[in-house]
Amino acid sequence: MKMKVLALLGGVLSLGAAGTAFAADLPVKARPAPPPVAIYNWTGFYAGVNVGGDVVTSDVDGRVGPLFPSTPLAIANLNRQFSPRFQNTGVLGGVQAGYNWQAGAWLVGVEADIDARRAKGTITVDPLVFDIPTPGNFSTQTFESNWLATFRGRLGGIVGNSLLLYVTGGLAVSDYRTSDAVHFGGPNVTQTATISETRLGWAAGAGAEWMFAPNWSVKLEYIHADLGRTDSRIPPFPGFPTSDITFSHRLTDDLGRVGLNYHFGSPAVAKY
Repeated sequence: MKMKVLALLGGVLSLGAAGTAFAADLPVKARPAPPPVAIYNWTGFYAGVNVGGDVVTSDVDGRVGPLFPSTPLAIANLNRQFSPRFQNTGVLGGVQAGYNWQAGAWLVGVEADIDARRAKGTITVDPLVFDIPTPGNFSTQTFESNWLATFRGRLGGIVGNSLLLYVTGGLAVSDYRTSDAVHFGGPNVTQTATISETRLGWAAGAGAEWMFAPNWSVKLEYIHADLGRTDSRIPPFPGFPTSDITFSHRLTDDLGRVGLNYHFGSPAVAKY
């Protein structure tokens, strides 16, 4: 009986060794090649559309003339009331176009855009306070802007060949209309000064752009624009030859927008 058990074990071991040798002789299946990785080319022209929101701010500096017929306290109160800060929040949208130069992981570019918007703000002080609140005397300041364009340079770094992080800055241009009205109850007259012009200023900001498919990218950016000051003067009121008032409006814009671009440069190439 013992001899039969030993013979059976020997046969099992022999079969196991033969199976191992046979498996070692089988061909090894090659691992599948990794999928190709797209290498995007940022160099070239691009154009696209954008939409977003902005906050337009008007800072007013109003001053009565040095010979204004009133007390020092009343003059100080009037200057303060003629110098409000007011805002308008709205939606804007438009188009952009530009050109990129890529050098390794760095990118330099230029971009121009123009957006339509409806920015209009109004503030009224009624009644005006001289030494005390004086009914019948009030003032109203307004601003309006319907479009904004920028012409900027861009400098950024490319992360993982598909994500661009950049800073940007350059020229800002916008239409700009201001109106200042003051009513004094003494002569019962309203005097108004209105200025309408195209303003030049500067713009700066930062953003991120992602190349999500060959020739296509989406961007998110923030821009601050400063369009300088516009000065106006209300003439003296009848019977009060030294009652002139000057106003200086400063318009600034803070906007955030998302954009979609199509790139006309060489398409992405595959890297294995």
